[in-house]
Amino acid sequence: MSMTTTIPPVAAELVRIVDTVAVRLRALDEPAVSQPRTPGKWSQKEILGHLVDSATNNLHRFVRAQEVDTFTFPAYA
Repeated sequence: MSMTTTIPPVAAELVRIVDTVAVRLRALDEPAVSQPRTPGKWSQKEILGHLVDSATNNLHRFVRAQEVDTFTFPAYA
């Protein structure tokens, strides 16, 4: 990611980490990360997808919590 403006050090570090991880993720062997290590368990790809999904849901909850006086977290389906 190319930055044309000055950003705070913490944000710059986050950009560096995301860029580094993106390269590493693209280099993974698709068939290997799609296969569960143990029968009946999640594959590495499924675990990563679950973590991304959870992070997205939690971010949404934090943003919504800032907009109301009383907040009740919705349950998972």
